Amino acid sequence: MGKAKELDGVPISDSTPEFHFGLTSPNCRWVEFEKNNYSAWRGSFTNDEYGINKVIALSDNNEFLVIAMGAGYWIDNELNALIFRVPLESISFAAKINEKEVLVANWMGFYLLQSDSQLVKVEHMSDLGSIKVEQEDSIMVKGKLEAYDFDWEEVPFQFDKQTKQLTINNGK
Repeated sequence: MGKAKELDGVPISDSTPEFHFGLTSPNCRWVEFEKNNYSAWRGSFTNDEYGINKVIALSDNNEFLVIAMGAGYWIDNELNALIFRVPLESISFAAKINEKEVLVANWMGFYLLQSDSQLVKVEHMSDLGSIKVEQEDSIMVKGKLEAYDFDWEEVPFQFDKQTKQLTINNGK
């Protein structure tokens, strides 16, 4: 099973192969990958203007979702290759649902990102602010969110990973 870890900065060049996804600059997000045969490679990923940094292992750790300051990249670890660039900007939240799907969010709402690059709308928001995850396991993601739709009040939400249903308890 492969591995991936975020690097704190630009790595010192050595014999480890490097692959670049997007423009190269000092402000890229760097990730070091390890394949099933234990060989390593590094990837640099162009950042978006706003969002999270995160790496999520998928497909038995042979594929990874890399989010670089909100820009998403679905990566094939064994081929050192981009499978697709996520068609959503400013990703501010991501939670693994299963080996082929990830729940993502940006200021427009929640979406289910699938391994075939489909982006399915789960819940539209007028302006989604912060999302705080309080509990996540193999069945559920629970937390709180703030959004214009709820007068910027913090409201609880939960996403059932099996039924793929989002419930927002806004008290109304």
